[in-house]
Amino acid sequence: MFTPPTLRSSLRIVARASLVATLAAVGVAASAYGAYASSPEPESLQCTLSGTASSDTLFGTNGDDVLCAFGGNDVIYGAGGNDIILAGAGDDQVFGQGGMDTIYGEGGYDVIYGGNGADNVYSGAQADQIYGNNGADTLYGQGGNDVIRGQAGDDYLVAGNGNNWLYGGNGFDTLHAANGYIDHVDGGAAYDTCYFDYFDSVVNCE
Repeated sequence: MFTPPTLRSSLRIVARASLVATLAAVGVAASAYGAYASSPEPESLQCTLSGTASSDTLFGTNGDDVLCAFGGNDVIYGAGGNDIILAGAGDDQVFGQGGMDTIYGEGGYDVIYGGNGADNVYSGAQADQIYGNNGADTLYGQGGNDVIRGQAGDDYLVAGNGNNWLYGGNGFDTLHAANGYIDHVDGGAAYDTCYFDYFDSVVNCE
């Protein structure tokens, strides 16, 4: 089960050869990913803007920001730049907007929009909704019954623990739902590659 990392104003993540090891560096259990994932390999993090334990609205800049929301039901806008966003506890709304963003949903029931660019998005422990956009996005479910939509672009979607809904959308997508849970998998338009359990509901996969 996913355990949200303990956030600090200064957080270091050591690069690793695999996603499992990388997420373990911030206290994230990534056993559901198996061999599907590759590491985002961040070098280090220093929060450029931090929220509070209450419900905050955070606005990034057109530069490369690290936004740490902490507790509360937050609304977070990455704006431009290649941002890293840690949504923290609470039911959050996250908008990556421009740039190639890396977003961690963490605790709560989150709604995450990657925005333009090739984004990496990781859901949290609850039932989250994740939306890519027109880039080649990499979207990972963790705990909870997530809804993951790749939208446009050649996307890579992974279902974590829970009964998930994966929608590839437009583009040549890869969808992984062989997680031992009953999932709904829809590749969408174009030629898609799908991995699933025999009891999953699967359509539009070649």
